[in-house]
Amino acid sequence: MRNFKKFLKKKLDKKTYNKLLILYHTFKSSYDNPLIEFLRKIINLFRPKYPTLFFFSLPKSASESICYELMDVLNFNRKLISAHEYFLNDIFSRHLIRKVNSKGDIICEHIPFNEFNKKCIEHYKVFNKFVINIRDPRNAIISFAFYCKGVIKQDLFKKEFAEFMKPQLDESIVDMNDFQLIDYFIKNYYIHFVDWIYNWAKYAENKNNVLILKYEDYVDNPKTYIQNILNFKSYPKNLVDNHKFKKKIHTSKSKLSKTDYKVQMTKEQILYVDKIGEIVLKKFYKVTYE
Repeated sequence: MRNFKKFLKKKLDKKTYNKLLILYHTFKSSYDNPLIEFLRKIINLFRPKYPTLFFFSLPKSASESICYELMDVLNFNRKLISAHEYFLNDIFSRHLIRKVNSKGDIICEHIPFNEFNKKCIEHYKVFNKFVINIRDPRNAIISFAFYCKGVIKQDLFKKEFAEFMKPQLDESIVDMNDFQLIDYFIKNYYIHFVDWIYNWAKYAENKNNVLILKYEDYVDNPKTYIQNILNFKSYPKNLVDNHKFKKKIHTSKSKLSKTDYKVQMTKEQILYVDKIGEIVLKKFYKVTYE
């Protein structure tokens, strides 16, 4: 393998390598393709080996966008390590954790903090420094409500998706207007978003191996957001210098107002969510009526 790598380094220039990289990312979803698997192995020989990154995010907090941005910047492979339960009940899969490399991987999950996950973090050495991404839960729950309604509308797997939710999702949400929909999700799921943030924030107190970042900061300045992660993980600081960031997300007024709780919620609803999330909101955001 060493001789093969030396041979490739002599024969494979940067331009050819980049073409192979484009080819691989274009066809990597082709399962059981030996050529694509061969390309992956060649690319991995030259992939920078920085320490693996664990990125845990509140649902509906641009986790996919951030994850793909980080994959591009770091040239990392993405891996999943959760049991894929409802986000507040999800746990690490010890079987999948053992497949994570100490370098070159990125893990993006909605994994919550609980006693089982804490034991995994403390037991497996691969967990070093990790990032928690949060969002104002008042806006996140609205985005979550519209997302779930969209999934149920598609009809495909709607029964399975409804049963996946805890408590089980009422499929009649497709017939609800925006006020009814948001009110339903506030009463049934909002506390889960607050608890997710609160539990991770509580764990992170007085710890220097956990970095809590906010979705809102990524929307305002993705480069600075990513740079904070690079600094925290002691990755090379110049990785973002020539990186072309994708178009900023959720910047149009119509999209912003769609998930803005001050626009979508009544005063009574705002008072309700502020009271439930008071500790988290005062720590990371603001209570609306003080």
